[in-house]
Amino acid sequence: MISRKNKTLAVNPKARLLAGAATQSILAIPAVISLGVSLAQPASAQSAAVQNHSTTVNLSTYGNGGQVSINTGTSITPGFGDAIIGNAGAAWALSNAGAVNAANGSGIMLDAAGSVANQSTGTIIAGNYGVRVENGAGSVANAGLISAGYDGVSLNRGGEVGNAMGGTISGGHIGVYTGNGAGDVANAGVITARTGDAVSLYNGGNFSNAASGQVTGGYSGVYAGGNGSSISNAGALSGTEFGVYLAGAGHITNTGSIGGGIDGVIDVAQNGVVENSGVINGGKIGLRIANNGQVMNSGTITGGTTGVKLGNGGELTNRRAG
Repeated sequence: MISRKNKTLAVNPKARLLAGAATQSILAIPAVISLGVSLAQPASAQSAAVQNHSTTVNLSTYGNGGQVSINTGTSITPGFGDAIIGNAGAAWALSNAGAVNAANGSGIMLDAAGSVANQSTGTIIAGNYGVRVENGAGSVANAGLISAGYDGVSLNRGGEVGNAMGGTISGGHIGVYTGNGAGDVANAGVITARTGDAVSLYNGGNFSNAASGQVTGGYSGVYAGGNGSSISNAGALSGTEFGVYLAGAGHITNTGSIGGGIDGVIDVAQNGVVENSGVINGGKIGLRIANNGQVMNSGTITGGTTGVKLGNGGELTNRRAG
């Protein structure tokens, strides 16, 4: 039996990536980015600019919510604690093009709904969380670097995460974590996790990985709980144990490559659907799907011992190219 440890945090992100979208205010588009396109530099007279700090920045200094920017060349580097905190009851739209470093805390902690846009020149490096939004919907768009000792991005009440080409999100535990609500994550860059899931849609949601996307997890590349999750992969997706782990009835479309040290894809729920025209490989089993699952293959599925293992009532359609 394959078991999985529950995570006590709760989070969720949605990543609506709008190609060719015109530059708009950060408030109007909380953290939406185009895959393969760097975020536009903020240029708004309404945005308050944070100066260099060697202590924690409390955003309440700049009002009760709104747009705040950290410009290129600005550094927020406290000796202890979190680098930036946003007070509860205020929705913040934070744009970072500078350097946020919190070796002994978290990079950005928002207590209420809000958004973070990390520009191509922006770095957020932290010992705990890179970006965490706790008590409201969160949105994170990254075209730079977010790196953390625990979770790279953690959204506790739902929201969206978009990682553009050239962007990197990494976590010692989890790269991107979505908890008590459906999450939506879109990636065209790099997402990694050292010990856990690179992307954890803990309560289900959607994940898309573009052809340029690279996702590597210490446990799984992508974990999806809850029913109705959708995983679409055109890039490279892998995990030390599982490439994709479906804990609820979900749908996987693969035109890229998925690999896992144990199983390339595992679905432990019922009624899962896998459509593969790419490559799926597992150290033991290429694709393991539970009862009443459907597999439609026109690509390649291989495993150390078994290519495809179906549960009761499962159905495999192997087309000519497969």
